[in-house]
Amino acid sequence: MNTYDDEKTIRTTLLTGAVKITPLAGDKHTTPPQVLVPGQTGVLSKPDASEGVTLTVTETPDAGNVIAWKNGLFNFDGMDLYSVMRQLERWYNIDVQYVGKPDNVIFKGKMHRNTNLSNVLEVLETMDVNFELKGNILYVR
Repeated sequence: MNTYDDEKTIRTTLLTGAVKITPLAGDKHTTPPQVLVPGQTGVLSKPDASEGVTLTVTETPDAGNVIAWKNGLFNFDGMDLYSVMRQLERWYNIDVQYVGKPDNVIFKGKMHRNTNLSNVLEVLETMDVNFELKGNILYVR
């Protein structure tokens, strides 16, 4: 399950068993509950002022990528710059600040989570993103 406040959706990927996902009652445009089976991902949108909650269920082609965190890895395959930075903020307890409007690069690859932040940034810089770390603030250019 991925339920972080700074994400736009709540994701649940099922490996074994079954789970029923039920959007909260009273949400505008609430979709009916659905049961996930192994190999499926349920994505529940978070409500905002103009839209209601939606629930979509998709097949998960590579569950190993979804649970990389459980195996001590960052999985950056297909992730954009802002998604990667949100992961780094949570894992390294840093605050990310964007200078200007950096290109929204799409990353690929995996890294061990026990890698220190400076090494992670060194690898990410190969994608033409520049970083400057001052204390616990990471500036992204």
